[in-house]
Amino acid sequence: MSIIRAALLFVFVVTASSAALAQGVCPGDCDGNGTVSVNELIRGVNINLGAIDVSQCEALDTNSDGSVSISELVTAVNAALGGCESNGTPSYAEVQAIFDLSCAFAGCHGGAVPASDLDLTADVSYDALINVEPVTQRAVELGFLLVEPFDGENSFLLRKVAGPPGEGLGDQMPRFGAPLSDEQVRTIREWIEGGALED
Repeated sequence: MSIIRAALLFVFVVTASSAALAQGVCPGDCDGNGTVSVNELIRGVNINLGAIDVSQCEALDTNSDGSVSISELVTAVNAALGGCESNGTPSYAEVQAIFDLSCAFAGCHGGAVPASDLDLTADVSYDALINVEPVTQRAVELGFLLVEPFDGENSFLLRKVAGPPGEGLGDQMPRFGAPLSDEQVRTIREWIEGGALED
């Protein structure tokens, strides 16, 4: 038995097995039944070790890179231990409402030629953001994605709206008009850190 597998088993024995989780939200919920079991976490360890294919539990592959990292295993364990109900996590509709008011129009991130080739209008914005590299070369060098689910710190969108982005990372957004309010920035942060779900 590997050290990782033994550690996972110990954690779950001590904490009386798995916690109930919100269906379809929690990383590691391989069968979509709303809970993450010890067996699902062991399956994740086996995927990490290359013993089985990631297709055996795509819910563990939170960044959709075709593998399960130690970080993704830790995320699943934390979600199982602490629960991850979506209550209080902003919806993408709330985030899109912010885009609609502040970003998704001609001359900005909408219209025929969206700025930085990033279209934030409804129906296309989600696919334009999730796990997509930014066009800013310095951001690419630093390893940012426009939105990396569960990782606000590595999400360039959040850095741009929270501001200041930093040297070589361009201007705070929106460029024209008032900056987003603290509440709007918090909504985007919580949506990203909650998994950046489309529903």
